[in-house]
Amino acid sequence: MMAGHVTLVILDESGFNTTPHVRRTWAPVGRTPSFRHPFTWHKLSVISAVTSNGQLFFRIFQQKSVKDVDIINFLRQMLNQIEGRVILYLDGLPQHRSKKMKKFLSKHDRLEIRRLPAYSPDMNPDEGVWSYIKTRMLPNLSIKSAKDLKKKVKSSLHRLQRRKDLIISFLLHAELPWDDESRNMLYFTYKAQ
Repeated sequence: MMAGHVTLVILDESGFNTTPHVRRTWAPVGRTPSFRHPFTWHKLSVISAVTSNGQLFFRIFQQKSVKDVDIINFLRQMLNQIEGRVILYLDGLPQHRSKKMKKFLSKHDRLEIRRLPAYSPDMNPDEGVWSYIKTRMLPNLSIKSAKDLKKKVKSSLHRLQRRKDLIISFLLHAELPWDDESRNMLYFTYKAQ
């Protein structure tokens, strides 16, 4: 694998809603903290992909689940921004295995598809993105509207896009079976930040 000609891309989806992701907080001794928030059920679905050179691509969908057509459009746009050969890691989501998706993937010679094993979020570096945003950037957040939720999630993803070092660390932390050249390429990119 040549570092300048191949880009590893790991894609995943996640959801956000207005129910806060509760994380530990401080409180006076003997007083259990309470967290009040309005009960609304606004939701967002988000597709993102991390690359071996520390890029983060994403797209947000309001009040709907991600469909195979959404993933295809996301990949089409992403491929316009990445040169050379792409090794794309996908999990077993049914939308990743649909007829439309297979047809799209077969039309792109520069795409090599690799499947992540079932039930293995520890192997998916993009899970680091979701975990970091939910537990570090948006914990204990009380949000009242879908518009506010979208604004907060989008802002967090934009801030994370500027942290190539953090994105590379998600890749290095993942338990993917990297070959030595891939791991060295990731480590070199991480140290160069």
